[in-house]
Amino acid sequence: MDIKINKLSTSEVEINFVLEPKGLEPYLNQALKSLGQNIKIDGFRPGKIPEDIAKKHIDDMKLYEEAAGLAIKEIYPKTIIEKNIEAIGRPEITITKLAPNNPLEFKAKIGVMPEIKLPANYKKIAQDILKNKTKISVSDTELEEILNWLRNSQAKLEKVDRPAQSGDAVEIDFETKSNGVSIEGANGKNHLFVLSTSHFIPGFEEQIIGLKTGDSKEFQIQAPDDWPYSHLKGKLLDFKVVVKQVNNRVLPQIDDKFAQSVGKFDDLGDMKEKLKSEILIGKENKEMEKIRLEILEATVDKTEIILPESIIEAEKDKILEELQYSLSESGLKLEDYLSRIKVNEEQLRNDLKVQAEKRIKSAIILKEIAKQEKVEITEEELMQKIRQEKAKYQDSDINQAQFDTENFKEYIKGVLRNERVFEILEQ
Repeated sequence: MDIKINKLSTSEVEINFVLEPKGLEPYLNQALKSLGQNIKIDGFRPGKIPEDIAKKHIDDMKLYEEAAGLAIKEIYPKTIIEKNIEAIGRPEITITKLAPNNPLEFKAKIGVMPEIKLPANYKKIAQDILKNKTKISVSDTELEEILNWLRNSQAKLEKVDRPAQSGDAVEIDFETKSNGVSIEGANGKNHLFVLSTSHFIPGFEEQIIGLKTGDSKEFQIQAPDDWPYSHLKGKLLDFKVVVKQVNNRVLPQIDDKFAQSVGKFDDLGDMKEKLKSEILIGKENKEMEKIRLEILEATVDKTEIILPESIIEAEKDKILEELQYSLSESGLKLEDYLSRIKVNEEQLRNDLKVQAEKRIKSAIILKEIAKQEKVEITEEELMQKIRQEKAKYQDSDINQAQFDTENFKEYIKGVLRNERVFEILEQ
């Protein structure tokens, strides 16, 4: 493996890699196994095709492209660590040579830690903010809200032969149309919900109140102008509803028996005490997050640092990806969101500049303070934290192998380092 590092500026380097054909072989083998899983050949079970046969059914360039991706994914982060390159943001990777029986050549352009001048009194900045830390307590009202939430979650459903009323759990079939055309994702069968909990579009639940089991009803509602689904804003929607079942919700008494049924509590008093403690911990963690953000922002404002535009643009990309993922979790697309806030993607990117700069500067400052305070994360600490993360997702669909990658190790090391920095500032 031949590696050459060229300094492009005070805050950017280019790393050139040459991996000889022999060094690429392990990645070609991995690529063959991976691609072979998707090949279908009569007489062989999927994933059980001998590699020599599978290779005949895979295009050479496709195999080499897959191998190159695997090689880069492993070689780049290892090089960053071994060469002590203080990389910031995502690398811009370009494959410059890829052909069968030839070396793999690629280059990575990456932002590096720019020159930074921390304020001499960064510890005092933190201490001044900590003096204004709010004293946290838990009110009786907050405790009652949690108890009522638990009570509602334990409600039993009792079928009733009467008109539905507020607070009932109603099971319905429903269909939604606009101009006679059924709206995708706005229809349901055997849908159970509690009336008067703002579960549907405003005005929908009021139409259900008064209906009995077996009743059907057709009605119209105009979608609000601020409705999150832009294609339905202000439109007149036609609904057809069939009530399958009306259920009275029987709520349990909040007593010792209730406490024992919802958790490992001795009695109601024990339950209240432990819930209050959990609420307090949650509020204290939230307050500490707020304080730490204030410390960072105040330190950023007094730190001299110039960021290259390439790093800022890469951070904007990252923020946009996070936004798109968050929107998709809510069933929205980026186009719908942009339409709602009345900006295009270019305007949004421009608006993200301040946020991107603040995020980058915050990361750099924490890293620089760690260096000045000689913060070190031991291998034992790192592996213990990784084991904890693995255990969290042991029963999920997440691939456990990702926890052993160099990228994940560096991420966890950063998390531990930042935590240690804040502990020092809060002393």
